This record gives sequence, structure tokens and C-alpha cells, in this order.
Amino acid sequence: NGGAFDWASDSDSRLGPVLELVTGGVYIWLPFSQIRSLESPQPARLTDLLWKPVNITLVNGDTHGAWLFTRYSGSESASDALRLCRETAWQDGPGETTVRALGQKVWLTSHGDISLLDMAHCTFHAQENDGA
Repeated sequence: NGGAFDWASDSDSRLGPVLELVTGGVYIWLPFSQIRSLESPQPARLTDLLWKPVNITLVNGDTHGAWLFTRYSGSESASDALRLCRETAWQDGPGETTVRALGQKVWLTSHGDISLLDMAHCTFHAQENDGA
């Protein structure tokens, strides 16, 4: 279970403050600042290890079903553990402050790191009252 966060960011600096997802057949980057809560069952099928089904409630109250990518781009060419989302590895990216990840997606949050496949429910308290 994820818990309640004041903020969240992808651990891969290529994505940072946005959540990569597919909803209504459209690929989008949704800023974490626009999310009030996420709910998802634990993985039940093999496909859930690649596409995590979620229900997203936005700060404006709208609710949407979506699919989250559970692994980072480039993981398909990595070790079995990274391809199957059993671990995450980070590499220095170009520049002094960029980090690229492989394997299971991990979020950096106000309460520590959380692996995407471990997240069943989370809320974002700070965004509920800021009108973002």
C-alpha cells in the first residue's frame, strides 16, 4: 500500500514530476500535482507486470480508469530480473543531475521510495487544497 504523500516524482529524471499512463487509448504524461488519489489491485495476471490497471481521481474530482507502465523504457534489453520488474537499477544519465532507471518503476515520495507494483492505494494530500 502506498499511503498518503505530500509529493511524488518518478525516480527516473526523464519523467520526474509526471505519471506516464494510457487512458482512453491515449498515451499521456499526467503531472502528479493534478492527482488526488490512485487505487489499483495487486497484480493478478502476467500482463499486470507490464500494465498496471488503476483508477485515478484528479484534484478536480474527475475519476478515470488508466493503465500505468510498470517498467522503464529500455528494460526489454536488460537482465531477466529487470525485464520482469523484479528489481530496479539506476544509471547516470547525460549531465550531472540526470538519472535513468531500468526495471520496475519506483516513485520518490515525501515518505520514501515506493515500487509501483507494491502500490495499491495512495493519496496526495498537498494537492487537495492548492487548486492545481
